[in-house]
Amino acid sequence: VAGRVEDLLPTLFEHLGRAPADPFIPQIVVVPNAGMADWVRHRVALEYGIAANVDLLFPGRFRGLILGEEDTGADWEPRRLVWHVLDELTSDPAAAPGFARTDRPVVAARRIAELFDRYAIYRPEMVRCWADGLDVHRATDDGWEPVPEPYRWQTELWRRLRARVGEPSRAEETDRIRRHIADRTAEIPGAIALFGASGLGGAHAGVVTELAAHARVDAMLLTPSPAASARATHHPL
Repeated sequence: VAGRVEDLLPTLFEHLGRAPADPFIPQIVVVPNAGMADWVRHRVALEYGIAANVDLLFPGRFRGLILGEEDTGADWEPRRLVWHVLDELTSDPAAAPGFARTDRPVVAARRIAELFDRYAIYRPEMVRCWADGLDVHRATDDGWEPVPEPYRWQTELWRRLRARVGEPSRAEETDRIRRHIADRTAEIPGAIALFGASGLGGAHAGVVTELAAHARVDAMLLTPSPAASARATHHPL
């Protein structure tokens, strides 16, 4: 963990220095976005003279690789979910507050799609409750708290999207993904690096933890907290 991405590079180079014995096996580095991928590729080339046989993958593509899925652009990814949101709200503008008055419907739909994507990543238990028909938003010692009335539209719209998409959301797939990883251990890369993200959401953390039971996973994360950086040490999951 570090506060500057440059400070994570020595750990990444140490990881890449443990190259697999087979030169045709690529080394997997998962990065959060295209800008990070270009920067890492450039720095690896400066360090080694060439950036070869290093696969820089976005989380969705990495998920597809691990699960053996050809189509990694599931309809729950924001870039595709936005069109489902737009179709739903075009037919019923009252389903989201303010949508009927906006002059930028695609932008409004994209914000909702990205919101639901963050829920699936960081609050998967809540989303699974929504799928079961429960309008809740936070777990307490006394059980789940109901969604406040001003935000109740989110649960109703999410369930309509669930029916429109016709397949489980990422939050609902966590248990299936874990079973799939356990069944495909022979096909999992021997070492994986997670580089440059600011953290792991609940859904991603569970999958990575399962993956780490079968492969070396080095997580190199960014944090704006100097105290957190000082407490953290690098170690494989």
